[in-house]
Amino acid sequence: MGQFRNRYKYGTMLYLAGPITSDKAARKTFKKAQQALEDAGYTVVNPFEIDPSRIFTDFFKLQGDEKERAHLRADIAEMMKCDGIASLPLTTTSSGMARELHLAHSLNMTVMPFEWWIPRGTDVPF
Repeated sequence: MGQFRNRYKYGTMLYLAGPITSDKAARKTFKKAQQALEDAGYTVVNPFEIDPSRIFTDFFKLQGDEKERAHLRADIAEMMKCDGIASLPLTTTSSGMARELHLAHSLNMTVMPFEWWIPRGTDVPF
């Protein structure tokens, strides 16, 4: 683990992965995690800040599963630009998070729990 802290330093871009659809507190949890990682010097991609309509011009016409898949595809497009993945605790089931982590692992991206990315002794905000 120490080797990752030495390798991934200030300016490293991390994607936050965690349950969204089934977690009512997700937006707040993601924002707190983003702030903690930014305070540690990382650049953070928060899926709540990704606008799928920039990729899918008909996004606002989509409904149900099509809309969820468009969100996930837009998130994955941004995730691919990152150096690593900070995974939030799995508080509920999340097929989107499972897909993101499966893809990240299959592409040999560094995936670690959120708290492994921040310095020891830092309060975990959730």
